[in-house]
Amino acid sequence: MASPGEMIATVPLSEARARFSTLYDAAVDAGQPVRIHRRGDEDAVLLSRDQLRDLVAMYISHVHVIPEEVTGGYTLWIDELNIGEHGVTLSAARDALLAAVRAYVRDYLERYTFYRHFRDKVAQYPYVLRLSLAQDDAELKGLLFAPMAPPAQAEQR
Repeated sequence: MASPGEMIATVPLSEARARFSTLYDAAVDAGQPVRIHRRGDEDAVLLSRDQLRDLVAMYISHVHVIPEEVTGGYTLWIDELNIGEHGVTLSAARDALLAAVRAYVRDYLERYTFYRHFRDKVAQYPYVLRLSLAQDDAELKGLLFAPMAPPAQAEQR
């Protein structure tokens, strides 16, 4: 499928439209990414969700738990995305952060053509992409909170 100089197949967009089912099977079922080229534009690559998830697996968001001793509650902060949320309990803070991350990922992807001009936003892209691949809240929680151990007696406040 690839020409002698290519390592993965490149298919013109017009041909990709006509052969999408076959190309999809090659990329997803057979694990063979396909480069799709539109004249004058950047190329796109068709690959499976699992392959993409593997590529961004190392971009783990680190959630910091900050107990608020004076006001009570907890602040959760993600350095890689520069976002945080507060809750009166650790569970409430997690729920608030989950909602904030969902909103941030949607906004980031919708505004990427703007954000790609800022170095700090470009650095966030692999983290945003990794989180965007979550199929539901349970998977997103696992991506965000699995490595996080709650502080002792966190829920007793």
